[in-house]
Amino acid sequence: LTPPLAVRVMTEAGFNAAVVEREPQHILGLLLPVVLLLKNGDACVLLGRKQSGRSVHYRLMMPSADPGEPAVEVQASEAELLSEYA
Repeated sequence: LTPPLAVRVMTEAGFNAAVVEREPQHILGLLLPVVLLLKNGDACVLLGRKQSGRSVHYRLMMPSADPGEPAVEVQASEAELLSEYA
């Protein structure tokens, strides 16, 4: 699924959608949840962000490897998100 096609599908479904290239820490909390397009071509949903001192943790909804299985919610540190996901 290409980014322009993803925007078209979400717009047709009634969502306000646009492709914006931004580091996860620069996404305004008021905009969450947002769809993140991953380096490997997959996508996930960024549900939330929690900051504790200098560390930041993200809640993500990741697609299942098996299409018949439900999505999985995971926790990731900012370093994990930037290196493994985004």
